[in-house]
Amino acid sequence: SIAVAESTGVLVAGEMAQGNVFLRLKDGVAHTSVIPPDVIGARHVTAMTVDAAGRVYCGTDGAGVIVFEGDTWSVHPVTAYLPPFYDTGLKPVDDILISDDGVLYVASQRIVIRWWPDGQ
Repeated sequence: SIAVAESTGVLVAGEMAQGNVFLRLKDGVAHTSVIPPDVIGARHVTAMTVDAAGRVYCGTDGAGVIVFEGDTWSVHPVTAYLPPFYDTGLKPVDDILISDDGVLYVASQRIVIRWWPDGQ
């Protein structure tokens, strides 16, 4: 998955031999890190977006939505509201978007969930 934001540069997330890798390219400098397995499990990034503050939101094929802020990864609280895929417990995300007013939209299994910046 790839995203571009003025504040953070070009962002790429994908699977490599060492696991799920996150790459940031800004001003000609590349920064690479592995997405922690305890955050993403054995899942893959399917979508990515960046908010005005530079937080990176990654949708996955089963771990829900994960967030990169500063240099820390975490699972976003919206994941609790995503429908599980049958009996698997996986919460796949098809696409994500941050609107100009900071609302997070998550498309998952033919539904869209909105998450307002104050956590509603």
